[in-house]
Amino acid sequence: MTIHSVMALNAAVRRPRPGNPGTPPGPGSPWGKSIVAPRAARRPSGKARRPRTGAPAAPGLRGGVAIPGVFEGGATPPDPGSPTRQPRWGGGGMQRRSNAEGVAPRAAKRDAILRAAIDVFAGRGYFNAQVADVARAAGIAAGTVYLYFKSKDDLLVSIFERSMREGLAEGRAAVADLTDPGARLRRLARGHLARLGHDRNLAIVFQVELRSSIKFMERFSATLLRDYLGLIREAIADGQREGLFRADLKPTSAAKMLFGALDEMATNWILSRRRYSLEADADAVVDLFINGARPR
Repeated sequence: MTIHSVMALNAAVRRPRPGNPGTPPGPGSPWGKSIVAPRAARRPSGKARRPRTGAPAAPGLRGGVAIPGVFEGGATPPDPGSPTRQPRWGGGGMQRRSNAEGVAPRAAKRDAILRAAIDVFAGRGYFNAQVADVARAAGIAAGTVYLYFKSKDDLLVSIFERSMREGLAEGRAAVADLTDPGARLRRLARGHLARLGHDRNLAIVFQVELRSSIKFMERFSATLLRDYLGLIREAIADGQREGLFRADLKPTSAAKMLFGALDEMATNWILSRRRYSLEADADAVVDLFINGARPR
Protein backbone atom coordinates (compact mmCIF):
# COMPACT_ATOMS: atom_id res chain seq x y z
CA MET A 1 0.00 0.00 0.00
CA THR A 2 1.40 3.34 -0.98
CA ILE A 3 1.59 6.42 1.27
CA HIS A 4 -1.13 8.10 -0.82
CA SER A 5 -3.46 5.19 -0.11
CA VAL A 6 -2.81 5.52 3.67
CA MET A 7 -3.55 9.25 3.60
CA ALA A 8 -6.78 8.71 1.69
CA LEU A 9 -7.88 6.02 4.17
CA ASN A 10 -7.19 8.27 7.19
CA ALA A 11 -9.18 11.10 5.62
CA ALA A 12 -12.10 8.78 5.00
CA VAL A 13 -12.04 7.49 8.57
CA ARG A 14 -12.18 11.05 10.06
CA ARG A 15 -14.83 12.33 7.60
CA PRO A 16 -18.26 12.89 9.31
CA ARG A 17 -21.37 11.24 7.98
CA PRO A 18 -23.29 13.15 5.36
CA GLY A 19 -26.29 15.08 6.67
CA ASN A 20 -25.05 15.10 10.22
CA PRO A 21 -21.92 17.27 10.31
CA GLY A 22 -19.71 17.05 13.32
CA THR A 23 -21.20 13.75 14.57
CA PRO A 24 -18.47 11.22 15.21
CA PRO A 25 -19.07 7.81 13.60
CA GLY A 26 -20.21 5.12 16.00
CA PRO A 27 -20.00 1.34 15.99
CA GLY A 28 -21.39 -0.22 12.86
CA SER A 29 -21.00 2.99 10.90
CA PRO A 30 -20.24 2.47 7.25
CA TRP A 31 -17.44 5.01 7.69
CA GLY A 32 -15.65 2.86 10.18
CA LYS A 33 -14.72 3.40 13.81
CA SER A 34 -13.39 6.85 14.72
CA ILE A 35 -9.79 6.91 15.82
CA VAL A 36 -10.42 10.12 17.82
CA ALA A 37 -12.35 9.57 21.08
CA PRO A 38 -15.14 12.03 21.96
CA ARG A 39 -14.26 14.79 24.53
CA ALA A 40 -16.60 13.35 27.13
CA ALA A 41 -14.88 9.99 26.91
CA ARG A 42 -11.46 11.59 27.43
CA ARG A 43 -12.48 13.53 30.59
CA PRO A 44 -11.87 11.71 33.90
CA SER A 45 -15.03 10.64 35.64
CA GLY A 46 -16.26 12.84 38.49
CA LYS A 47 -14.70 16.08 37.19
CA ALA A 48 -17.21 18.71 36.15
CA ARG A 49 -16.79 20.42 32.84
CA ARG A 50 -15.55 24.01 32.95
CA PRO A 51 -18.13 26.39 31.44
CA ARG A 52 -17.24 27.87 28.09
CA THR A 53 -16.04 31.45 27.78
CA GLY A 54 -18.97 33.85 27.94
CA ALA A 55 -21.34 31.30 29.44
CA PRO A 56 -22.86 32.36 32.79
CA ALA A 57 -21.34 30.40 35.62
CA ALA A 58 -23.37 29.27 38.58
CA PRO A 59 -23.04 31.51 41.67
CA GLY A 60 -20.35 30.35 44.00
CA LEU A 61 -18.77 28.06 41.43
CA ARG A 62 -15.41 28.22 39.79
CA GLY A 63 -14.94 25.59 37.14
CA GLY A 64 -17.96 23.72 38.53
CA VAL A 65 -16.41 23.50 42.04
CA ALA A 66 -18.07 25.25 44.99
CA ILE A 67 -16.00 28.05 46.56
CA PRO A 68 -16.56 28.26 50.34
CA GLY A 69 -17.81 31.63 51.59
CA VAL A 70 -18.55 33.04 48.14
CA PHE A 71 -22.08 34.39 47.60
CA GLU A 72 -23.28 32.76 50.81
CA GLY A 73 -25.69 34.33 53.25
CA GLY A 74 -27.86 35.92 50.58
CA ALA A 75 -25.11 37.95 48.90
CA THR A 76 -25.83 38.97 45.33
CA PRO A 77 -23.60 37.26 42.79
CA PRO A 78 -22.04 39.32 40.01
CA ASP A 79 -23.95 39.75 36.80
CA PRO A 80 -21.99 38.02 34.04
CA GLY A 81 -23.52 40.33 31.46
CA SER A 82 -22.49 43.49 33.25
CA PRO A 83 -19.77 45.50 31.46
CA THR A 84 -18.19 46.35 34.82
CA ARG A 85 -15.47 43.94 35.77
CA GLN A 86 -16.27 42.27 39.04
CA PRO A 87 -13.60 42.28 41.75
CA ARG A 88 -11.85 38.99 42.39
CA TRP A 89 -11.58 37.69 45.92
CA GLY A 90 -12.80 40.87 47.57
CA GLY A 91 -11.47 43.31 44.97
CA GLY A 92 -8.77 45.76 46.04
CA GLY A 93 -9.81 45.87 49.69
CA MET A 94 -7.06 43.52 50.79
CA GLN A 95 -4.50 45.47 48.76
CA ARG A 96 -5.66 48.76 50.28
CA ARG A 97 -5.44 47.29 53.76
CA SER A 98 -1.96 45.99 53.06
CA ASN A 99 -0.85 49.44 51.88
CA ALA A 100 -2.35 51.11 54.95
CA GLU A 101 -0.73 48.58 57.25
CA GLY A 102 2.62 49.21 55.58
CA VAL A 103 2.49 52.98 56.16
CA ALA A 104 2.35 52.74 59.96
CA PRO A 105 5.50 50.60 60.41
CA ARG A 106 7.41 52.85 58.01
CA ALA A 107 6.40 55.98 59.93
CA ALA A 108 7.32 54.31 63.21
CA LYS A 109 10.73 53.32 61.85
CA ARG A 110 11.32 56.88 60.63
CA ASP A 111 10.41 58.31 64.04
CA ALA A 112 12.73 55.81 65.75
CA ILE A 113 15.62 56.92 63.54
CA LEU A 114 14.93 60.59 64.29
CA ARG A 115 14.78 59.84 68.01
CA ALA A 116 18.11 58.07 67.81
CA ALA A 117 19.59 60.98 65.83
CA ILE A 118 18.47 63.47 68.48
CA ASP A 119 20.16 61.46 71.23
CA VAL A 120 23.35 60.87 69.22
CA PHE A 121 23.69 64.49 68.05
CA ALA A 122 23.12 65.74 71.60
CA GLY A 123 25.62 63.31 73.10
CA ARG A 124 28.41 63.33 70.51
CA GLY A 125 27.82 66.60 68.70
CA TYR A 126 26.49 66.83 65.16
CA PHE A 127 29.85 67.10 63.41
CA ASN A 128 31.43 64.29 65.42
CA ALA A 129 28.50 61.92 64.93
CA GLN A 130 28.18 59.53 61.99
CA VAL A 131 25.20 57.90 60.34
CA ALA A 132 26.50 54.56 61.62
CA ASP A 133 26.18 55.90 65.18
CA VAL A 134 22.56 56.81 64.58
CA ALA A 135 21.84 53.39 63.07
CA ARG A 136 23.47 51.64 66.02
CA ALA A 137 21.39 53.67 68.48
CA ALA A 138 18.23 52.83 66.53
CA GLY A 139 19.12 49.14 66.39
CA ILE A 140 19.21 48.94 62.61
CA ALA A 141 21.78 48.51 59.84
CA ALA A 142 23.54 51.66 58.64
CA GLY A 143 22.16 51.22 55.14
CA THR A 144 18.59 51.25 56.46
CA VAL A 145 18.96 54.90 57.47
CA TYR A 146 19.43 55.86 53.81
CA LEU A 147 16.07 54.31 52.96
CA TYR A 148 14.48 57.13 54.97
CA PHE A 149 16.98 60.01 54.84
CA LYS A 150 19.38 61.18 52.16
CA SER A 151 22.26 62.12 54.45
CA LYS A 152 23.27 63.23 57.93
CA ASP A 153 22.29 66.78 56.98
CA ASP A 154 18.84 65.50 56.04
CA LEU A 155 18.52 63.97 59.50
CA LEU A 156 19.25 67.31 61.18
CA VAL A 157 16.86 69.18 58.89
CA SER A 158 14.14 66.58 59.51
CA ILE A 159 14.53 66.95 63.28
CA PHE A 160 14.02 70.69 62.98
CA GLU A 161 11.07 70.45 60.57
CA ARG A 162 9.20 67.81 62.55
CA SER A 163 9.68 69.63 65.85
CA MET A 164 8.64 72.97 64.37
CA ARG A 165 5.52 71.48 62.79
CA GLU A 166 4.56 69.94 66.11
CA GLY A 167 5.26 73.20 67.94
CA LEU A 168 3.28 75.20 65.39
CA ALA A 169 0.29 72.87 65.64
CA GLU A 170 0.40 72.91 69.45
CA GLY A 171 0.73 76.69 69.51
CA ARG A 172 -2.26 77.23 67.25
CA ALA A 173 -4.36 74.84 69.30
CA ALA A 174 -3.27 76.50 72.56
CA VAL A 175 -4.46 80.00 71.58
CA ALA A 176 -7.50 78.99 69.53
CA ASP A 177 -9.90 79.71 72.43
CA LEU A 178 -8.19 82.90 73.62
CA THR A 179 -8.91 86.46 72.52
CA ASP A 180 -6.82 88.43 75.03
CA PRO A 181 -3.43 89.21 73.39
CA GLY A 182 -1.52 89.05 76.69
CA ALA A 183 -2.99 85.65 77.56
CA ARG A 184 -2.07 84.35 74.11
CA LEU A 185 1.55 85.46 74.50
CA ARG A 186 1.73 83.85 77.93
CA ARG A 187 0.38 80.52 76.67
CA LEU A 188 2.69 80.50 73.66
CA ALA A 189 5.70 81.18 75.88
CA ARG A 190 4.78 78.43 78.33
CA GLY A 191 4.26 75.93 75.54
CA HIS A 192 7.58 76.76 73.91
CA LEU A 193 9.63 76.34 77.08
CA ALA A 194 7.64 73.32 78.25
CA ARG A 195 8.29 71.46 75.00
CA LEU A 196 12.05 71.96 75.27
CA GLY A 197 12.07 71.39 79.02
CA HIS A 198 10.51 67.95 78.61
CA ASP A 199 13.25 66.76 76.22
CA ARG A 200 16.73 67.90 77.20
CA ASN A 201 18.45 66.25 74.20
CA LEU A 202 16.04 67.93 71.78
CA ALA A 203 16.78 71.25 73.50
CA ILE A 204 20.52 70.69 73.03
CA VAL A 205 20.06 69.95 69.32
CA PHE A 206 17.85 73.02 68.89
CA GLN A 207 19.91 75.46 70.92
CA VAL A 208 23.41 74.29 69.98
CA GLU A 209 23.74 71.84 67.09
CA LEU A 210 21.30 73.54 64.73
CA ARG A 211 23.20 76.83 65.09
CA SER A 212 26.65 75.48 64.35
CA SER A 213 26.37 76.28 60.63
CA ILE A 214 25.37 79.44 58.79
CA LYS A 215 23.91 77.23 56.07
CA PHE A 216 21.45 75.70 58.50
CA MET A 217 20.61 79.01 60.15
CA GLU A 218 19.79 80.67 56.82
CA ARG A 219 17.59 77.76 55.76
CA PHE A 220 15.72 77.55 59.05
CA SER A 221 15.05 81.28 59.29
CA ALA A 222 13.21 81.19 55.98
CA THR A 223 10.95 78.19 56.65
CA LEU A 224 8.78 77.05 59.53
CA LEU A 225 10.37 79.43 62.04
CA ARG A 226 8.75 82.35 60.21
CA ASP A 227 5.31 80.79 60.65
CA TYR A 228 6.04 80.08 64.30
CA LEU A 229 7.02 83.71 64.90
CA GLY A 230 3.81 84.67 63.10
CA LEU A 231 1.74 83.41 66.05
CA ILE A 232 3.56 85.81 68.37
CA ARG A 233 3.36 88.64 65.85
CA GLU A 234 -0.43 88.27 65.46
CA ALA A 235 -0.95 88.51 69.22
CA ILE A 236 1.19 91.65 69.41
CA ALA A 237 -0.60 93.26 66.46
CA ASP A 238 -3.99 92.53 68.04
CA GLY A 239 -2.76 94.10 71.28
CA GLN A 240 -1.77 97.24 69.40
CA ARG A 241 -5.21 97.51 67.80
CA GLU A 242 -6.81 97.19 71.24
CA GLY A 243 -4.48 99.82 72.73
CA LEU A 244 -2.71 97.35 75.03
CA PHE A 245 0.71 97.73 73.38
CA ARG A 246 2.56 100.73 72.05
CA ALA A 247 1.68 101.66 68.51
CA ASP A 248 5.26 102.60 67.65
CA LEU A 249 6.45 99.00 68.01
CA LYS A 250 6.95 96.96 64.88
CA PRO A 251 5.06 93.69 65.46
CA THR A 252 7.65 91.58 63.62
CA SER A 253 10.58 93.04 65.56
CA ALA A 254 8.70 92.73 68.84
CA ALA A 255 7.92 89.08 68.10
CA LYS A 256 11.62 88.38 67.52
CA MET A 257 12.49 90.12 70.79
CA LEU A 258 10.11 87.94 72.78
CA PHE A 259 11.21 84.78 71.00
CA GLY A 260 14.86 85.74 71.55
CA ALA A 261 14.27 86.13 75.29
CA LEU A 262 12.62 82.69 75.47
CA ASP A 263 15.41 81.24 73.37
CA GLU A 264 18.06 82.56 75.72
CA MET A 265 16.26 81.08 78.71
CA ALA A 266 16.29 77.68 77.00
CA THR A 267 20.02 77.95 76.24
CA ASN A 268 20.79 78.93 79.82
CA TRP A 269 18.75 75.95 81.04
CA ILE A 270 20.75 73.35 79.09
CA LEU A 271 24.09 74.93 80.08
CA SER A 272 23.23 75.23 83.76
CA ARG A 273 24.24 72.50 86.19
CA ARG A 274 21.23 73.34 88.29
CA ARG A 275 18.07 71.37 87.54
CA TYR A 276 14.88 73.42 87.51
CA SER A 277 11.64 73.80 85.55
CA LEU A 278 12.24 75.66 82.31
CA GLU A 279 8.53 76.34 81.85
CA ALA A 280 8.49 78.33 85.08
CA ASP A 281 10.59 81.04 83.42
CA ALA A 282 7.89 81.81 80.86
CA ASP A 283 5.74 84.11 83.00
CA ALA A 284 8.66 86.32 84.05
CA VAL A 285 9.73 86.78 80.43
CA VAL A 286 6.21 87.62 79.24
CA ASP A 287 5.55 89.99 82.15
CA LEU A 288 8.73 91.90 81.39
CA PHE A 289 7.78 92.09 77.70
CA ILE A 290 4.19 93.23 78.32
CA ASN A 291 5.20 95.88 80.86
CA GLY A 292 7.82 97.24 78.51
CA ALA A 293 5.37 97.25 75.61
CA ARG A 294 2.58 99.12 77.40
CA PRO A 295 1.73 102.66 76.25
CA ARG A 296 3.59 105.35 78.13
